[in-house]
Order: sequence, then C-alpha cells, then structure tokens
Amino acid sequence: MSDYFNNDNRICKVLQILEHKRSASLEYLEKKLNVSTKSIKNDIKELNEIFDGNALIQFKLGKYKLYVLEYKQFEKIKENLYLHDDFFNSPKKRMAYVISRLMNDENPVLTEDLAFEMSIGRTTLVGDLKKIREALKKYNIEIVGKTNTGLKLQGEEIDLRLFVLENLYEEIYKDHELDYDVKEELEKIFSDLKLEGSTRKQIIKFLTVLIDRLVNGHSIAELNETYEDLIYTDQINVSNNISDRIENIFGVKIPDNERVFMTLPIVGMRTPMDIDRVKNIEITEEVIDLVLDIIKLIKLEMDITITPGNLLDEFTYHISFMLNRLKYGIKIKNPVLDEIKEKYMVPYKLAELTKMLIEDRTKKKVSKDELGFLAVYFSVFISENSYERNKLCSIAIICGTGKITARLIAAQLRKIVDIDTKLEMFSDSQVNKELLDQFDLVLSTIKFECDTVTPIIYLKEIFDENQLKNKIESVRYTEKLNIPMLQGMESLVLSLLDEEKFFILHSDKSYMENVDYMIDQLYDLSYVDEGFKERIHTRESKSTMVFDEYIALPHAINKETDKIVFSIGVFSDDKNHEKDSKLKVIFLLAIPDIEEKDDDILVKIYDEIIAISKDKQVVENIAKVKNYRELLLYFIKQDNVFN
Repeated sequence: MSDYFNNDNRICKVLQILEHKRSASLEYLEKKLNVSTKSIKNDIKELNEIFDGNALIQFKLGKYKLYVLEYKQFEKIKENLYLHDDFFNSPKKRMAYVISRLMNDENPVLTEDLAFEMSIGRTTLVGDLKKIREALKKYNIEIVGKTNTGLKLQGEEIDLRLFVLENLYEEIYKDHELDYDVKEELEKIFSDLKLEGSTRKQIIKFLTVLIDRLVNGHSIAELNETYEDLIYTDQINVSNNISDRIENIFGVKIPDNERVFMTLPIVGMRTPMDIDRVKNIEITEEVIDLVLDIIKLIKLEMDITITPGNLLDEFTYHISFMLNRLKYGIKIKNPVLDEIKEKYMVPYKLAELTKMLIEDRTKKKVSKDELGFLAVYFSVFISENSYERNKLCSIAIICGTGKITARLIAAQLRKIVDIDTKLEMFSDSQVNKELLDQFDLVLSTIKFECDTVTPIIYLKEIFDENQLKNKIESVRYTEKLNIPMLQGMESLVLSLLDEEKFFILHSDKSYMENVDYMIDQLYDLSYVDEGFKERIHTRESKSTMVFDEYIALPHAINKETDKIVFSIGVFSDDKNHEKDSKLKVIFLLAIPDIEEKDDDILVKIYDEIIAISKDKQVVENIAKVKNYRELLLYFIKQDNVFN
C-alpha cells in the first residue's frame, strides 16, 4: 500500500505500535513515524489524557510501555479513537472522496465543487491532488483536465479497481455491504471450495467492487494480454462458479472480463494452512526450477544449506502464488514487516538475495511486504533445522544446598527448555565424569572439578530465564567451535577474533587490495590455504560481497583447517580509498570445507554482522579503533549492539 495514504491519525499509530511491540524507545517511534521527539511526547501526553486513568503509557528504562488498568473501558476508548470520524480532517478520507467522485462521475468535476463539498480550502485540495497523482502513477492512471474546466480519471478500469482495492477500499466501500442472500451464497461457495479466511475476505472485496462498478455502468471493456492468460488457469473455474451463482441471485449477466477480474484474488491468494486444499492447482516447471535455484543461490552466496523438508510443498506453492501476484499486479500488505526485519535479520537477508533472483527472472519488482513473507519461511527452515541439531535431550542439575533448591532450578528451567528434555538432579557428592558425560548440558550452583566433555554453566539458585537461555545458546556455539566465550560478552564474532586477526587497512588501496592484504597475513599465519584468495576473487567476480555501502563480508571455503576463521579489517582514517570511499569495515570469513558444517554457527555470525551494519554510527566507531583491545573495549561499553 502506498505511503501517501498512511499518514493519518498519528496517535492511533503510536497506540498500535505500543500494543504490538509492548514497548518502544523514543528513537524508534520518532524514526517509525518520521516526526520530531517533541511530537511523539505530545502524542503520548494526549493519549494518556484520552485514557483518563483506564490505561497509561509510561516511560520506563528508556522505553515507552503501555499499561492497561481497566480492560473493558480501554477497549471502548480505543474503538472510539479508531472510529473517530472527523471525516474531512483526514487527508486519506479526503483523497478517498476525490477518487470516489472522479470514478463515479461521467463528466469532469470542478475543483471548486470538490473543495466546497468537503469544506476545505483550495490550497488543501491542491496538495491532496498532488499526492493522489503520485500514487496513481504506479497504476498507470492519470487525473487529466484543468481546475477551471474540470478533472477526470484516465486509465484502464481494472487498474483503477486495483488501486482502490489496495489503497482506499475501506474508505470508499465501508457502507457497501453485500446483500444477505449474496453473502449466504458466498458462504456456501467458500465452504464447498474449502477457502480460508484471508482468501474469503479478498473475494468479498473484489466482488463488492465488481458489483458496484458493473451496476453503475463501469464494466471492464478490454483486458491486456497479461490478464487474458487467466482464462487458461485452473482458478478461472472457481471464478466461474462464483459468477454463475451470483448471476442467479442478481439476474445480471457477469461478462467474461469480469470473471477474469474475479480470478485475481484466487490466483494471488496467500498459501493456505492446509496445503491439500490447493493440491489441484498445477505447479509449473518454471516454479520448481526457481525454488531449486533459490536454494542453490543461498548456498552459493551465504554457504547456508536451506532444507525445507516437509515444508517444501508449502514453500513451492507460496512462490507460485507470489509469482502470480507479481505477474498480475496484486499487492499484499505484511502487517508485521518491521518486526520481521528487526527480529529475523539473517532470514531477511536471504529474502533479499531471493528477491534479486526473482526480479531477474520475472522482470517484476518484489515489494518489501513480499520480502517479509519470504523471510518468515527462511526463518522457519533455519529454526527447524537448528532445533533438530541442537535439541537438549538431557540436563543434569547439580546443587549443593538440597533437593528443594534443585527442584526450584528445574521449575525455572522448564520455562525455557523443550517439554521432552529430561532433567535430573544430583548433589555435588555424586558428581563424576562418567555420570556427567551422559548429559547434553550441566547446570550447577557450585564450582567443582571434573574432566567431563559436557559443557557446564554455573548459576545461582534464582536466575533470569532469558539470560540463561542466551548463555545456553552461547555455550552450544563455543562448544562446537572449541573456543572460550569472552566473559561478559556473549558475541560469537568477538570470541572468534584475536590480535592476529585484527587489521588496520590501507586507505590508499582498493577494497580487493585490502582483502588480499588480509588474506596474505592470514596465510602467513597458517589460518587459510593457498587457494583461499583465488576462491574469494572468483566469488567476488560473480557477485560483489560488499554487504552495504559501509561494510563488506568476503567469504569462501577454506581447506587449511576444520574451524571457522574470522577476521576484521578497519579503515581507521578518513581518507578516501579509491572508489570505495564509504567502506569502513571488512569482515573476512573463512568457512571450513567439511561435509557436516553447522549452519547455526554461520547464521549466528551473519546475524551479529547484520546487527552491526544496521547502525551506521556503530560501524563508524568500529572503524576508528586502532587495535584489537580498543575494539573489545568499545563493544564492552556498547553491550546492546547484538541485542
């Protein structure tokens, strides 16, 4: 949906964010809403006054948090807030009124009439028209005419409908409810076809617009070749079924072009929960090849193996429906896009790689909303594969202060481990190597000497569950890599670094010359094999590994060792280095050439690097450090970088 229509009622947006995220910093709200700090504070103050003690937004620990005291009253206040209908004080609703007038009037509409009808000034209307024209461009629709002779819409009927459906449907059609007998018949159709909720809603919206436009003499006169393809799809049968049954109720013939229009919400639907419902839809060779190439691309670019497993069919159908949406210009909204980008950074990066491949194949632009849905699939693939590899089957709890204390620890532990994980409690006197070697993890409240192969975490009787969860994750990573985690710094990339792998780069040399310098130093120290440099150059020739304008992440297979080698190079002065003047940091990653690589470690490394790259100031500060020790001290002071 266009941003031109998303700037109304800022206090409602503040409330929506706080309800969804539970808490948000002032900086986050400021950036999200693109307004000043003062405006946000005023909005919070206004909301607290509106809540009148039934709810409260409080600034605590650097973040605003919503507290609901009287739930029923809060819901009523919120409903009134969202439904507040000071109609023409809303730019979006004014724009909806203008579009509605222009799309339903056969004659040009004078601007002075529009301004009079909405009780607004001419300057306000001119500003609204400018925004509308910008939004309509994406749909190949124009507002033509002059202010003194009248305005009218020019473009294809189907494009106009799609514009309304994707941007202003709720405003224009809020009072256009389908007749009871139509809704009843639709429910029978939906039940017969086993269609899910989101698809049902889309069909109702499309049908509402279709009936309104058809009854008022605005039928689809012509279809371009792209839409004509729909006549030969399996989904046209569903559209014909709906159209035939609606014809019987209305007694109005639904032409073939309108039936094609009704196919759009079906070909572009979201993948249903029950994949068997769409198994009758044929998956083309083109889609299958694309799915396989996506998996290959991610392996090539990131060295991460994506194994969809039993989700392969679902992912393939998702790609198929997405290609339909791209082909036929159907846009979908991802309501949690920002949260996906923030929480699933590596999956979102994989989605961005996939986007480039899809755009190259289809010559169609993939929206950020579509990227978000792709990222969710990649997150599930990574998580499910990780779960199988890292599942804790058994944990030993060692406690020197009695069994009741051990039970307290077990009760807290149950909140963060799998229900099937076996927890066993022992006293310190029972500890021995043979016993502890049987477990995946040992948690102990007391220090003890034992040469066990099982990782040990020491903790207090009462602990923070989230902190322990992070510690368990860190221990599992460092156990696999056979390296110690830096005390107090639960960062994998910092644990992989040392003085030998920190480099000050040369500003008078190019990006690749500096990469070669780092590789030569690592080769001299026997960290990488002789062919590593050539493999880096080969990858770079296929696709640049400059991650964004400030950091680069060159990486390739390393045959020298079976351990990951990670190094960092910084441009510590402000001199330009040839064409790479904005590049500040190079992360060089050498991945062992072994069959049983653990992708979890790579994902964790990528995750931390992406976290760094998201903050330009962090990147610039890293570039200013002079040695490895300064780098560690910087991260110690900035301990929220990886959170």
